[in-house]
Amino acid sequence: MKANPKRNTWLDIAKGIAIILMVVEHASIPHIMVDFIYCFHMPLFP
Repeated sequence: MKANPKRNTWLDIAKGIAIILMVVEHASIPHIMVDFIYCFHMPLFP
């Protein structure tokens, strides 16, 4: 299957990482890590 040339691969990877970090964030982790994740996860999903 050929990739869509209009898609940005790096953006898809960044969104995937952000989704994984959101799952980790909902597990009991220290508050400082939650603040770090919130700094960048929302701008990836306009």
